[in-house]
Amino acid sequence: MPVETQARRKVLPRNYERFFLVFWTTICLFISMTNPAYPQFFGNAQNFISSCFPQAASLVPLVFNVLRFLLIIYLGISLVQGINSVRDGTNLSVVATPPLLVVVIVTAADFASSLIIGGATC
Repeated sequence: MPVETQARRKVLPRNYERFFLVFWTTICLFISMTNPAYPQFFGNAQNFISSCFPQAASLVPLVFNVLRFLLIIYLGISLVQGINSVRDGTNLSVVATPPLLVVVIVTAADFASSLIIGGATC
């Protein structure tokens, strides 16, 4: 057997060992660091409405989570459209303006609702 082939056979298992070590380390870290995602916007409004309408306490989180889901889906679709427009060579600012406006409006609405509600309860 040539010397080069023997050297390759000795190095190859180490590469596999490194791959599996990195793979299992990544899996273990991912599992240990996963936490449920908590919403960062309209949290105060959700708490306020839940405390004001205790009969609808199970419906209020559903409504707010659907609104959050729709926002995230819209932003994801807009991101794909923006990437496709860059690929096609069209102007990105035309495609990126509406999602940017939506993000600014949602952020402003969240800020305004937090200012209005404050720490108030019903």
